[in-house]
Amino acid sequence: MNCRQCIHEIDSFHDETLAPDLRTQVLAHLKECSSCAEIYRLQVLIDEVIEQEKEMLPDPFLSTRINSRIEKMNGREPVPGIFTNRLLRPVLITLSMAAAIFMGIIMGNLAVTSRQPVALPAELALINDAGLENIEMFTGE
Repeated sequence: MNCRQCIHEIDSFHDETLAPDLRTQVLAHLKECSSCAEIYRLQVLIDEVIEQEKEMLPDPFLSTRINSRIEKMNGREPVPGIFTNRLLRPVLITLSMAAAIFMGIIMGNLAVTSRQPVALPAELALINDAGLENIEMFTGE
C-alpha cells in the first residue's frame, strides 16, 4: 500500500469501517511510514479535542447575558442601537459639560459684587521701581 491509498482510507480506518484485510494493510503501512503515522496521530488528536469541547460546561455568565437579551427582545424593550451608543450619548455628554462650564462662569460672575477696579493704596502707587535694589545683591555671597 502506498501513502496516497493510506491517506484515502485513513478516515475509514479511524472509524473502524474498513474491511479486515484492508485494515491490516493500513495498519502495516502506518507502522512503516512515519509521515502517514503522523497524519493519523493528528487526526486522532483533532477528534479528541472536538470531543473535549463537546464536554465543556457553558459559561453561566454568557448564558445569563444571552437569556436577558432574549427576554428584552421578547418584551419589546428597545435594545440600544448604533444611533444611541455612537451619536446620542456623546452629544448629551458634551452638552452637559458645556452647560456645567457655562453655569460655572455665570456663578463666578455673580460672585463679583462691584465692577469698579480696586484702588491701590497711595504707598504702593508712589514706589519708585528704578530705585529698588536687585534681589541678587542681597543673596550673593
